[in-house]
Amino acid sequence: MEAQVLYRHVLEAFIQMRYFHKYPTKLIDHITGSKRINFSVMFNEFSPGFYKLYYRKHISEAVHGLAIKDFYRVDRLNNRTIMGLEFNVDVASSIINQFIPLLFGFLNGFTFFFPQNNLSLNQEVTNNFTYSQEWLEYAMESHKIANPNSLIWSNHMKELVTFI
Repeated sequence: MEAQVLYRHVLEAFIQMRYFHKYPTKLIDHITGSKRINFSVMFNEFSPGFYKLYYRKHISEAVHGLAIKDFYRVDRLNNRTIMGLEFNVDVASSIINQFIPLLFGFLNGFTFFFPQNNLSLNQEVTNNFTYSQEWLEYAMESHKIANPNSLIWSNHMKELVTFI
């Protein structure tokens, strides 16, 4: 559950970076509060439907303690409520699978967010950067193959993290 809270913050930072990179004139009004942009608008700009299907239901409701939190707090096999922190391999792999495309998005968007970067001046850094992008993309594709029920989510994430 705690990792889900962290994931939500990182995802929100990413989508704001993407949105305000595309619409820089809206940033000041958003920051000052004179015209806030809802997360639904930001997510749907890049992946229509993502907000309703995934962000609101599975991410926001979980961290705000609504029904989906039970995924993290109820051990149905042993008929008990989990109190405190307890490792669960299924939950751990779930959050890792959520973070992989998001990390890919940060790397994929690096040159958009930081157009004056000079990473290309260092060949070792460039090689590691490229290797990381390729590995994350491979992990995303492997996840789709191993988990065909997550194909719709995977496609939404790909839309969010792909820069054209």
